[in-house]
Amino acid sequence: MTGPVAPAGDPGAHARSGVPTHEKAGTRAGVVSRVAAAVIDYGVVSAIQVGILVAVAFARFLLSSRPFALPDPNPGAQSLLWIGLAIVYLTESWLISGRTVGARVMGLRVVRASGQPLGVGVAAGRAVFCVFLGAFSLAWSAVSRRNAAVHDTIFRTVVLYDWTRR
Repeated sequence: MTGPVAPAGDPGAHARSGVPTHEKAGTRAGVVSRVAAAVIDYGVVSAIQVGILVAVAFARFLLSSRPFALPDPNPGAQSLLWIGLAIVYLTESWLISGRTVGARVMGLRVVRASGQPLGVGVAAGRAVFCVFLGAFSLAWSAVSRRNAAVHDTIFRTVVLYDWTRR
């Protein structure tokens, strides 16, 4: 995997722009980058959940005589909605491109240990594991010599630096 190419005639453009160079591309991502990506993804899933609540409120407003107000589901229903959204979001992101929004921002990609894209079973299993045990699992990557979280070991995946566009 290669990194971004510098503009013609300016080999130091990326170094000055703050864009990571290709030298790190293809190496295993560190814990800080992975945690930052996870925090971004948490925010994305939460924003999707709020968007759904706003859409429901808007539909109620249009279809009834009720004033516009956000629904107030019980905490259990909100938690189940968030968990479901997170699992679908992670699974689809890893299946489509190997990247979530957070991974894209941080220049990361999830692949199988062989370098191939994730299949449906691996992506879905990894997503379920990450939603329920992600923080504890990711903490292991801080001490792992391979920068592997527990879920990477179980599902034979690797998180690599990759700033290419695909």
